Amino acid sequence: MKMSQFFVCVVSLFILGCTSQVVEMPGFSVERQFNGTIKSISFNETGQIVQFLEGTMAGPTWYIVDNTKTYNLRSRIQKDGSVLSKYKSIRMSYQLEDDNGRCVLVTNVTNDGNQDFKPETLGLRTGLDSYMESYPEWNNIHFPTLLRCEKTHFWGYFSSPNGKILTISSPDPVASWSHNYSKSWGTPPYQYNGHRIESVNIDLINRLPLPERHPQNLSSIGPGETRTHRFYLSPVQTLKEVPSEIQSITGAPMFELNRTSIPAGESIYFAVLSDNNCQLSLTGTDGKMEILEALRTDATTRYYQTGEMLKPGLYKLIADTGNYQSEATFYVRKPYSWYMKNAIKAVNTYPQKASMTHCESWYGFYTAFAGGKFFPGNSDVEQANSHFKEVYPIVFDIDALEPYEIKHRIQNVSTMIGILVDRYELYGDEKELEHAVGYADFLMKAQSDDGAYRAGATHYTSVIYIAKSLMELLKVLGDKRDNEVYAAAYNRIYDSVRLAMNELERNRANIQTEGEHTFEDGMISCSALQLGEFALMQTDSAAREKYTDAAADLMSQHQCLQQLIIPDARMRSGSLRFWEAQYDVLMDANFFNSPHGWSSWSTYANYNLYLLTGKAEYIERTFNGLDAAMQMIDIDSGELYWAFMVNPYVKLDQIRENIEGADPMNVPGMHYHAKAYPNRERVMGEQHVKMVSDWFYANSNDNDVHEHFKCLAEVALGKAYVIEKSDGSLIGYNCSIRSVDGVLNIIPADDTVSAVHFNLNSSRQVSIRLADRVFPHLVSSGMEWIEY
Repeated sequence: MKMSQFFVCVVSLFILGCTSQVVEMPGFSVERQFNGTIKSISFNETGQIVQFLEGTMAGPTWYIVDNTKTYNLRSRIQKDGSVLSKYKSIRMSYQLEDDNGRCVLVTNVTNDGNQDFKPETLGLRTGLDSYMESYPEWNNIHFPTLLRCEKTHFWGYFSSPNGKILTISSPDPVASWSHNYSKSWGTPPYQYNGHRIESVNIDLINRLPLPERHPQNLSSIGPGETRTHRFYLSPVQTLKEVPSEIQSITGAPMFELNRTSIPAGESIYFAVLSDNNCQLSLTGTDGKMEILEALRTDATTRYYQTGEMLKPGLYKLIADTGNYQSEATFYVRKPYSWYMKNAIKAVNTYPQKASMTHCESWYGFYTAFAGGKFFPGNSDVEQANSHFKEVYPIVFDIDALEPYEIKHRIQNVSTMIGILVDRYELYGDEKELEHAVGYADFLMKAQSDDGAYRAGATHYTSVIYIAKSLMELLKVLGDKRDNEVYAAAYNRIYDSVRLAMNELERNRANIQTEGEHTFEDGMISCSALQLGEFALMQTDSAAREKYTDAAADLMSQHQCLQQLIIPDARMRSGSLRFWEAQYDVLMDANFFNSPHGWSSWSTYANYNLYLLTGKAEYIERTFNGLDAAMQMIDIDSGELYWAFMVNPYVKLDQIRENIEGADPMNVPGMHYHAKAYPNRERVMGEQHVKMVSDWFYANSNDNDVHEHFKCLAEVALGKAYVIEKSDGSLIGYNCSIRSVDGVLNIIPADDTVSAVHFNLNSSRQVSIRLADRVFPHLVSSGMEWIEY
C-alpha cells in the first residue's frame, strides 16, 4: 500500500496573520493549527468539508484516564511532521497520510518503560465537530451515527442532516470508543450532561469489561511495545455505499441485512461482502453453532438464508476470513400479543406515579388502554384502570379540566388527551370524551399566531407530539359528527391542528424546541410523524403531497440520528437519544440510548410515510425499529427494560434507594442527581438497562418506555402487511406468505390480526387465514386494506 505523507506540501498562513497551516495532499487538504490539531479537512473529489473543534476538545489529541483522573495531553509537531505527546513513559504520536484520496491518520503508542501500562483508558480525541448548536449551521455538522468495534477491526460513519457521510475505519483492532458532552447546568460534582455531543474518542487501550465482540486483550501495553493503528476517513455519497467502502479499506467481511427481525417460522435472508473466502457461522439461543453455506456468490458478495425452525431469541452471525472477523445479530420474536400482555403486566409491576411534572411517569396508562382493546377482560388491564382512577384526579382538576400545577408543560395535557381517547375506545364512557375535548380547548389556548403550540415562548408542537394527540381525538370525534357539540369540537380542533401542521411544514427543522437547542431527535421525528399523520387525513391530493413531502424531508435529515445499517437487531432503526439516563434512571453518566422509548417516534414517522408512499424502505425501517423496541421485554423472563445502552464502556453512579416518604401517589421532586444521594458505582456497556420505577417512587421518567407499546398497538397489533417489491419478491410483516397454485396464502403471525394491508404491483388472488376460517379476495394493484 503506497501512501503519501502529509509533509509533502505545506502552505503556511503566517503571511496572512493566521496561526494555521494548509496541508495539500493528492486527495484532500487539511488546515491545521501549529499545535497539530486539525481545523478542517477538504476532500477534493466530493468537495466535502469536515469541520473540527477548537478549544478544549480540539483534536486529534491524546488523553489518558489513570487512577480516576483524566489527563488531556499537550502535543507538538516534530521535524518529520508527526505530532507527539507524552505521559510518563508513554509516547503517543500521529501523522496524516494519503491513500488513494483517502485521509489516513496513523497513530503510534510506545511504552518506553519497564512495566506494563494499565490505565483505565488511553484514547485519541478525534476533535471532529459533532456539536449541533443552531440552525442552519448544524446542517453541515457530522454526527457520530455509528461506531463499532469488532474483534479484528473498527468501523462506523458520521453523517449530517444535509446527507453528507464520512466513513471511519481501521484495519486494526480497537479496544473501545466514547464521546464527550457539553456541560449545561449544575455545580460540580452535581452537574448534568448537556444535550449536545461535542466529539468522539477512539480508545486504543481500555479496561475490561468490554462487550464480547470487542478485542479482549487491549487493556494494557507492555514494556518496549509499540502499537500502530491506521484510521481512514473517507466520504461516500449514500448509506448503501458504507459497507462496501469499509470492506474495501479494511479487508474485513461486512454484513448487509435488510431485515434484522422475523417472527418464528420465517427465515432471514442476508448478504456478506468479502474479497476472501469466509466461513459463516450461526450461534443460536442454546449456544450451539452451525456453519451456513452460501446460496450463491456474485463477485465479492455471498448470499445466505437461515432455516425456518428457529426458536425465539437473539441469534449471532460471524463471518470469518481467517484474518478478519465480523459479527451481526438478528432476532426471532414471539407473537406481538405476548409482548403487549407482558407490557400491560409491567404497567402494574413498575407503577405509574402521580407526577405533577412529567407525563412520562404515568405513560404506561397508554399501554394498558391501547393494548387492552385487544384483550377484553384482562385482569392486568383492570388493575391498571383502578390505579388510573386514583392517579388522574391527583394530577388534573377534573372539574376545571386543566392540570393542577406547572400548566405550561402542555405535553402533560396532550398525553392525557391521548390516554383518555384510548380509555374511551376501551370502555365507551362518554365522560372520557368530554374530558378530552375540554383538555383540547385548554391546549389550544397555548397556540400562537404562527400556529405553533407553545410553552411560554418555546415551541412545543413536537414535544411528545402535541398535535398527534389532538389528531387521535379527531379520529374518534369524526365518527360522532351527527352530535352538534362534537361536530363543533371537531371543527375547531381540526382548524387548530391544520395551523400547527402548516407551521411545521414551513419551518421544518428550524423550530428551536424544548431543552438545550440542538438538532434533536424528537423535534425532528415528532414533526415528521405529525405531518405524516395529518397527510393521511387529507382527501385533497395537493395537500396530501405537501405534508408528505415535508415529512419525508425531515426523515431524510433525521437519518444522521438513526441506526439504519447497523448489523445488530437490538439497535436497528433505533434513533439515538443521549441525555435521558440522568432523568429517567437516575444515572450521573449519560450515553447513547437506541432504542429509547422516544425512538418509537421514528417508527411512527416511517410507518406513516409507508402508508403515504408505499416505499419498501419505510415499512422495513418501521418493523426493524418496532422489533428492536420489543426487545425491551426480556424474551425469557418477561421483564421490562428501560432502554438499550449503545456505548461499550460507561462508568457511572446510580441512585440505589428510594427517597424517604416517596410513593406512587406522593411523588416529590423534579430531578435527582446520583452523586447527591446514596448510590452505587457500576461499569456498563452495550446492554439493556433495567427499570427503576419498581423501587424508586420519587420523580423518574423510565415509564416513557411505554411509547413502544402504544406504537405497537397502533402500528402492528391486529394488523399484517404484504408488500411486493420492484423485483417481484413478496415480503410479509406480521404474517407469512405461501404461494399455492398462483394464490397468495396469507397466514398472520398473531391471533389479534383482523386487517391486512396489501401493496402489490398487479392484481393478485389471495387467501387470508384468520383463526379457523379462510377468506378469499382479489386484491387490486396499489395499496389496499382488507379488514374483517
